[in-house]
Amino acid sequence: MTCEVSCYFRFDERLGIECPAFDPPFESLPRPIQEAALAYWEKVRSGIPDRIQSFETRINALLARIQETDDWDEITRCFDEISDLATRIQDLNLWARVDPSLPS
Repeated sequence: MTCEVSCYFRFDERLGIECPAFDPPFESLPRPIQEAALAYWEKVRSGIPDRIQSFETRINALLARIQETDDWDEITRCFDEISDLATRIQDLNLWARVDPSLPS
């Protein structure tokens, strides 16, 4: 990826992926940069299911921990983390549906 394209993506620590951050707007970029950005975004999008799966694995581990403990504070912490992970999954699902395309 060229620096020209990388400037239009920002790593989201919470989601663990690079998200588009176009400034100026995507439509105002030169066609070659638009094409390179789209190709890069497709590569990022293809990794989203793996990120979702990693969050689901963590949720399952937390649910197992809840089943094994009687400590209410621990249960509450687990549910808080599960809630956070679920919102991350929701956000990733939204990003996975972002399908920019170039006009013909």
